Amino acid sequence: MYLPIFMLKRSGLLYVLFGLFAQVAVVDGQAPCLSGKEGNVWYFGDSVGLNFNTLPPTVLSDSKMATYEASTIVSDSMGNLLFYSNGEYVWDRNHNIMPGLLPPIANKLLGSESATQILALQHPGKQNIYYLFYMETFDNLANNPALDTTRRFFYAHVDLQANGGMGDVISKNNVLFTKTTEKVAAVRHCNGIDWWIITLESGSNRFFIWKLDANGLNIIPMIQPIGLYSLPNGGYKASVLKASPNGNILAKMRSARVTLQGPNNTNDAYVELFRFDNSTGIISNPILVLDSVRSVYGAEFSPDSRKLYFRAWTPADSMYQYDLCVYDSFAVVQSKVNLGKSAGNT
Repeated sequence: MYLPIFMLKRSGLLYVLFGLFAQVAVVDGQAPCLSGKEGNVWYFGDSVGLNFNTLPPTVLSDSKMATYEASTIVSDSMGNLLFYSNGEYVWDRNHNIMPGLLPPIANKLLGSESATQILALQHPGKQNIYYLFYMETFDNLANNPALDTTRRFFYAHVDLQANGGMGDVISKNNVLFTKTTEKVAAVRHCNGIDWWIITLESGSNRFFIWKLDANGLNIIPMIQPIGLYSLPNGGYKASVLKASPNGNILAKMRSARVTLQGPNNTNDAYVELFRFDNSTGIISNPILVLDSVRSVYGAEFSPDSRKLYFRAWTPADSMYQYDLCVYDSFAVVQSKVNLGKSAGNT
């Protein structure tokens, strides 16, 4: 079964519905089956959230996290909060920073709350151990252009039995590789237990794929060059990599280097789809869905994996739907439906 992941981003109902959201980790215990409540608590933006354990959902204001982009939330099968993170700090269920990251600033994670995506996954077979995946961004490298192509992708361990059962970060800032983008996705292995962790290298078309199983994280990745190349600078690293709920399709959103309206906009954002084999980790069959637009960023699949939704400036800011029932380049591209324009196109 695939881990439902939602990118919680900034604000706005349209963002909430269609994929600019936090990564909500919903793995429960050792069983691969999910109760449906693991993604019921959302935290995002400036100390706000939503609790879907109530009907209608309850607005939350107890979060200690302020984040421009990155957030991941872990809850149990009853919908009870376990911990959450923005890639710089990890808060326990009582909203305290875990001791392994104290004192603040000096001892925080080396990630950034401005990263597009981060995620948390449970160690298969170990109910209380989680892996947290996060990355550096350009903004925390002192705006040094020479460092813009050397951002690192990290992982940390969270032990929920530590600190009297409140949880603690017991290992942090372990480097998986350098030259990362801000994309990361997880797909459940076809055995229903293990995980594939997927990201992309900056300045190439290479996907890096790691396997997480009962033995832990295999730090030697599979590397697959496929699809369009991406330059290594600035905004090209941003925007999401999303996996369909059935784990068979990946959607790669590639931001433009400059997205702001005006003469300097590069108009080179694009959207690609790929087939993913969740038994082998092999990526294949790229489809260029949309090309040469002002900006793309977030995306989301429908629960049945048959539809893809994303916002794009083309040049107006609109929401689009694509039909994936027939995985064919012509069929997918021709299925585009404009669901409506934003009230303000900036």
